[in-house]
Amino acid sequence: MRRWYEQFYVDAAEVKPEMVDRFEFEMDTTRPVAAWMKEVEANMAAKAEADAAATEKANAAPSV
Repeated sequence: MRRWYEQFYVDAAEVKPEMVDRFEFEMDTTRPVAAWMKEVEANMAAKAEADAAATEKANAAPSV
């Protein structure tokens, strides 16, 4: 980040190519996405169980 800020503190004639060149980083997100999907599935299962329990409780309530 410091390298990026340095371009603002020099004269335009002194701007070097490495100050304006773009660079990229590639990251393998396969493992984090798989872990996230497991968490999502667990959350959805827990919600389904909670919804089922709430429905059972509502159906089991005596009517007056």
